[in-house]
Amino acid sequence: MPRNKVRTHGEHFATVSLGGRKSCPNCHQKNAGQLYWWFEYVRVRRRTVKHFCAACWATEIKPLLLQHAAECGCTFTLNWHGWGGDRPAWLTLE
Repeated sequence: MPRNKVRTHGEHFATVSLGGRKSCPNCHQKNAGQLYWWFEYVRVRRRTVKHFCAACWATEIKPLLLQHAAECGCTFTLNWHGWGGDRPAWLTLE
């Protein structure tokens, strides 16, 4: 008998330095400031999903996560890796 299992995706985020870039690789905004890395673990290796800036979060990254959650009924945990400071206050799904 099949069970309705709720999957939990662990989405990982960290700050990143992309070799002195002065624009966001996602939205191409000039002088985007701090850049962030969205990655997942696949077979114990990090797989980059996207690089983004703070301006991209609400318009591009957050809708992708919410759309996926609505389609498959899964939940997300946003894991922050503090390699470059504290987790930004805007990095939430609420």
